[in-house]
Amino acid sequence: ISQTYIFDDSYDLPVFLLSAEHSDFFNPDRGIYVRGPNASASFPHFGSNFWEDWERPIHFEIIEPNGQKYSADAGTKIFGGWSRGFPQKSLSFFARKKYGPSSFNYKLFPDIKTDQYESFVLRNSGNDWESSMLRDGYTVTLLKDIDIDSQKFRPVIVYLNSEYWGIHNLREKISEHFIASNHGLNTNNIDLIALNNEAEDNVELIHGNKANYYDLLEYITSNDLADSKIYNNIKSWIDLDEYINYQVVQIFIDNRDWPGNNVKLWKDNRENGKWRWIMYDTDFGFAFPSWMTKHYEFNTLAFALEPNGPGWPNPPWSTFFFRRLLENEAFKNQFINTYSDFLNTIFKPNNLNAKLDSVKNNIAKHIPKHRKRWDRLQDWNNEISKIKEFNNKRYAHARNHLKTQFNLLNTKNIIVGISPKNTGKIKINSLLITDEAWAGQYFPEIPIEIKAIPNQGYTFVGWAEIPDSGSTVNIDINNNNRLTAIFQLADFEDNAIVINEINYNSSDVFDTGDWVELYNQSNSTINLKGWIFKDDNENNSFIFNTVTLMQPKSYLLLSEKPKDLQNKFSQLNQLHGPFNFGLGDNDEVRIYSNDGALIDSVRYNNSLPWPVEADGQGSTLELKDPSLNNENVFSWIASKGHGTPGSINSSFKTLSIDKEKSVPMQTALLPSYPNPFNGRLTIPFELSKNEFIILRITNIMGQEIKKYKFYGLSLGKHRVTWNGIDRNGNSVSSGMYLISL
Repeated sequence: ISQTYIFDDSYDLPVFLLSAEHSDFFNPDRGIYVRGPNASASFPHFGSNFWEDWERPIHFEIIEPNGQKYSADAGTKIFGGWSRGFPQKSLSFFARKKYGPSSFNYKLFPDIKTDQYESFVLRNSGNDWESSMLRDGYTVTLLKDIDIDSQKFRPVIVYLNSEYWGIHNLREKISEHFIASNHGLNTNNIDLIALNNEAEDNVELIHGNKANYYDLLEYITSNDLADSKIYNNIKSWIDLDEYINYQVVQIFIDNRDWPGNNVKLWKDNRENGKWRWIMYDTDFGFAFPSWMTKHYEFNTLAFALEPNGPGWPNPPWSTFFFRRLLENEAFKNQFINTYSDFLNTIFKPNNLNAKLDSVKNNIAKHIPKHRKRWDRLQDWNNEISKIKEFNNKRYAHARNHLKTQFNLLNTKNIIVGISPKNTGKIKINSLLITDEAWAGQYFPEIPIEIKAIPNQGYTFVGWAEIPDSGSTVNIDINNNNRLTAIFQLADFEDNAIVINEINYNSSDVFDTGDWVELYNQSNSTINLKGWIFKDDNENNSFIFNTVTLMQPKSYLLLSEKPKDLQNKFSQLNQLHGPFNFGLGDNDEVRIYSNDGALIDSVRYNNSLPWPVEADGQGSTLELKDPSLNNENVFSWIASKGHGTPGSINSSFKTLSIDKEKSVPMQTALLPSYPNPFNGRLTIPFELSKNEFIILRITNIMGQEIKKYKFYGLSLGKHRVTWNGIDRNGNSVSSGMYLISL
């Protein structure tokens, strides 16, 4: 039994109290913390005991500033690379049954949901140990709202066998368990590798399998990435949004212990899984080390693209992916725009310095005692000043590196606005803007993607400056540098939500259970709370009991067995269920609004002309295009593979369509069906251009019965489904009615 008491101080940081056999740490022959008899005299003292992969038992206790406590027995090892040579070392901790619990059931980081860990690290700040003690943790702090996998960070005070052991950085340990807990995965679904010069073929397997990475490498090596079809295949293989974020941050912070070192990436090995990169060990960022000068001027972009770099830190293999991907125009533009997004937001000097101050202030008052403990007398405040100088000056140089590398014109301002305020959002490339007015700098001739997203209860009307455009536009800042998104209260469109994909009989070897995919084809954000999903049996129903928002042009899944579906597919964001009934091979699926109105229904079967491949052969039923009439059997096709739950249908991506022939020659209202109708009427129409539409239903006296408004509808074929309810919510009487467009 171990119990520790602190008499000398009280702390505003968590305190870790470590208890171990003295000989396990400090015995010359077997102690893991000392050099031992075989150590090299030169740093980092290779051959020392602390370079061995030795594990020793240890007891740790945590005391939070609020008095909360946790303790456990564990195994511990010395952790890290060259930083092992410093007097204060990093320690990794492992939950193993031979010591105590098989997992540490405690929220090591209160601001995230994870409350169970198989391992963690008390890090000495790596190469930055003699300098700021915070560079890597500071980098992670900047990534809070950025889609990059990284280790959480929390400074703590450590005591070892009752002796003050100074400041350490509590970190997650990168492993399959780290990925599983942060992404809600099973470790069996994870492939994790490291890339470095020491590994065979530069690829080290950490967990799972590395065959898929070799396939990816071969594909990138042997194909023309400028080809859009090849690039689209790469997009289904690599999470390119995350990869670009990762590259941008490494380049901006000037991490020159990379890209030929400290590279780990992982993949969910289920269908739709993509490779993602992990940000870690960024001690060389933000003006480190001191023997390099004017870090803020260094062109790390050119450094990360060097085709013939040295073995460390940027050998040719380490820059290969980035160089090849930039051969594609779409990737290049996205990289430039994402870098510009960050320069307009998180990389602004004011933001960088504010975040730095918040991290610095956490440990500032503990630094003197820490430095005295380890006999380190360097000026800590000078290190912080060096980082601030980098923050203040890097911004302009980084933008100039982009301009030089890609031969770009000088940046110009774009100004976007939301009217009225608080009615929606604007997405600019990777940024989500909620301000009533916002400005940022971008490069002319690089198309910027701008999307208007209405808040719940509102719909997008149009752009004030380009009224004929849809909610998503691509602009060149040379031609248009001001955009205002106009929203108004939504007039709910009955045909907004469509049934887009159906899986009613999985194959025996790929059983996902039954599921249905809905698609929001409108410009409105729709709340499905109170909506009901049914099959052809009135007694079978699934009700959305909580607020469930569907953004414009987004997908939602209803699953009989959500866990079975998740076991086979990655990246299922809007997954709901389970529903307690299965779908038959001759069935009808229906979706009703919260007022009982039938929104959409599809009756299908397993015989021709319906695609028979969907009946147990592995395919799903999917619409060729969500805008097609899904009551028509010829609008449906068997999916390629096992379907595309939560994403664009496989046939829609690959179907070859003659755009010139498919665009209507003129706007027209087509015959409605069935006529006469009983309870449900489909009203098709065609648009020859993007425009504002009013569809009005009147009686023979000219009195308005129902009106639909559509803002910024795209050209092409559309349909409205009317359920025979007038504008006051009453069923219409029998008679003759007129439809006008």
